[in-house]
Amino acid sequence: MQTDTLERLGAAQTLYIYGAGGAGKTLLHLLKKNAIKISGFLDSNAARDGNVVEGVVVQHVKNVNLTGSVVIVASMFYREIVKSFQTELSNAKELLFYFNYIEHEEHFFLAKEELTKADTLLSRLADDESRQILNSLLSYRATLNKFFLDSIVSAPQYFCTLPAAVDYSIFYDVGAFTGDTLESMKQQYIFPRQVICFEPDPKNFGVLSTHAADQNVELHKLAVGSQNGVIQFASTSLGYSSKVSNAGSECVNQVTLDTFCQGQAPLPTYLKIDVEGSDLDVLVGATDVLSRCRPTIAVSIYHLPEHLYTIPLWIIDNLTDYSVYIRHHRDSIYETICYAIPNENVKK
Repeated sequence: MQTDTLERLGAAQTLYIYGAGGAGKTLLHLLKKNAIKISGFLDSNAARDGNVVEGVVVQHVKNVNLTGSVVIVASMFYREIVKSFQTELSNAKELLFYFNYIEHEEHFFLAKEELTKADTLLSRLADDESRQILNSLLSYRATLNKFFLDSIVSAPQYFCTLPAAVDYSIFYDVGAFTGDTLESMKQQYIFPRQVICFEPDPKNFGVLSTHAADQNVELHKLAVGSQNGVIQFASTSLGYSSKVSNAGSECVNQVTLDTFCQGQAPLPTYLKIDVEGSDLDVLVGATDVLSRCRPTIAVSIYHLPEHLYTIPLWIIDNLTDYSVYIRHHRDSIYETICYAIPNENVKK
């Protein structure tokens, strides 16, 4: 399927990328690595018409005859773009969607050995819904057809229905951002006995601190990872994409959960991890506490393209008697969550 897609894109008479931002440029690199040339970038901003981005001319979408063309929309605002330029885009032979692995984009299209790992994961997932979701995500990445994403969205994230008895009483929120998961808990009428939040970004932590008045919420301005120490961190104006990075200009304190839980902290019954690409590092730094207290784990597996299979397989290979599920919570490549539940809590 993937080979067919690349061959079809390579054979397209005219191939355009809508959007010359981060996603569009990443897609351009990805296509170049597969020896696929594009005819140009499309954009809705008339001021960008005629600009050159990485050697490719940007054209206003209304100035291009797209009849018979393949157009890949590289923007999170796919729906709005298609609606706004329905007339122009309807002439395209094929309308596809790409967004947005800025890092490790070379893993977006899976190599043979990566497909083997994904097949291994398929056979080890706990239910048919997880297998359907993984198959759909792999099909999307092989075809860029957004249909495969739209068909698997479920809600609410972190609190969706699973075939298990889930204990939220001691909730660890690793990558707490500005408190969005805390708000979601309240909306779902979930009230843990204690919530322990970790957020290293100073701006995010400032907003998160407004929850400090909640008696059951404990806040820690810390990164969580596989090692203790001071690490480099890159904050962004967006907040939600701040992350551990060697290119970061800030230094923050980092702790492993194994170290954190050696003190007086209550052990987690539920561990949520969303840390912009360092998600596996959090698990690696928590192997002792995971084996001791066996919490339910909800970990993001979408920040890096290879995480879709590497993180669930790490859990299966390193944690004894856990059932692993995958759920997808947004109509883009974002918000794919791996839920790992101790077998003793799974409903038979």
